Amino acid sequence: MNHPHHGSLLIVQCFNEHVNDIILRLPHLATHHHVTHIQISPVQQHCVHIWGQPWYRVYQPSGLTIGNSLGSRNDIQRLIERAREHNISIVVDIVLHHRCYCPFCNFSGAWGAFSKNVRRYWQRGDHSHHDDVSRLSLSFYDSHDPRYNFNGWGWRQDVTLRSTLDAHAQFLRDLVEMGVGGFRFDAIKHIPASYIEMLLHTSQLHNNHNNNSNHLLIYGEALDGDASVCSEYLIGGDHHHDGAAAAGMMKVFDFPQTFSMMDALRPGGDIRPCMEKEALPWQRIISVADCHDSILGDSYKFGDRKDGILAISLLLARGRGIPLVYFTFIDDPTVSAAIRFYHLAHGCDFSVDHDHSTPTLLVLRRGDRGLVICNKAGEWYETGGANMSFINSSSRGIRGGTYTELRYGFHVDLHDGDDGRVHIHRWGDEEGSKTMKIGPRDILFLWRNQ
Repeated sequence: MNHPHHGSLLIVQCFNEHVNDIILRLPHLATHHHVTHIQISPVQQHCVHIWGQPWYRVYQPSGLTIGNSLGSRNDIQRLIERAREHNISIVVDIVLHHRCYCPFCNFSGAWGAFSKNVRRYWQRGDHSHHDDVSRLSLSFYDSHDPRYNFNGWGWRQDVTLRSTLDAHAQFLRDLVEMGVGGFRFDAIKHIPASYIEMLLHTSQLHNNHNNNSNHLLIYGEALDGDASVCSEYLIGGDHHHDGAAAAGMMKVFDFPQTFSMMDALRPGGDIRPCMEKEALPWQRIISVADCHDSILGDSYKFGDRKDGILAISLLLARGRGIPLVYFTFIDDPTVSAAIRFYHLAHGCDFSVDHDHSTPTLLVLRRGDRGLVICNKAGEWYETGGANMSFINSSSRGIRGGTYTELRYGFHVDLHDGDDGRVHIHRWGDEEGSKTMKIGPRDILFLWRNQ
């Protein structure tokens, strides 16, 4: 499968959507946004005894059979095939950390270690807290329990642990056989990295190609601002890979960057350092702002939807890693412009213009054709007169020419001066206007015409 824009990968998270509804979105996502991957919610069977059908029911799996309330196995197969027609790969959210804690679900069959511990928990009569259930469901990893202890690539010959590993591996192989293009592992910081590594090895995902001739895109969600926690799951591959999806190479969500963005966009925050900070190797990250964890959970949140829009737009403009956009943001006009800029600027270097950036104003350069200007303040920003030559051509690489603003459609003329600086000759389509203007909590994307 050959993606457009020479490798500028883009993931959209279609959260808690029925796969038949996602099929209807495919033409728009492919043609308007050039999406290359769609992350869908878990496809494994789940608990049906949760009252009210909340979103988290699909994150309470009761087994490893493919197909649930968001789509049958046939529906999922049809989505994969239709997506392939639009040059899109499907990434499936995988829940290995826990099983449903409902006492009415069938605990028989494979996945024995998880079900065995959960059943024991319920038989004790202590049903108090879901997080405790999750921890107990993984108690077979406890290094203090010699029956289930393992180290590195070896494990004790315990049939429960091995049958669980084999069942997980077979589940992943079944999805690959269907044509799935990748996996997102849920809640991986609660699973030892050694188990994930063994799983990738056992399922042979480290050297397996799917039917689309693309490598699998594999990444995990370690919801933590500590880079050392996230980096444990950078499993396999070369940390200095060129950024393309690679088989057997685990990427992670760059939540350290996400938390930095939250702080930067709050009142009093400084947006300059967070754009240059790289706590994790950029070739191994999924760049994310809002996702279902921030929108539906309490663990972390942006100040409001506008902050979320600015955050994902800045991450797209920065162009580091593979960006993930939450599906309710994808058609926002600002985010749409940011996506277009992201594709255009793919492969271009970036730098922050410290000469003109402030805690509330960011000027970002991409190559010699792209400029991004973000105003996080609650009032308009205007500058003119002597401040018109705010870009230094010799040190920043920006060239004179006519630039189109991708969100609002106006034009900016920049002229190369004899002083080695690029001067604003016209700002906007009004003749003679040389005043740079940007509205409150807004971001502009300027791309130089050929």
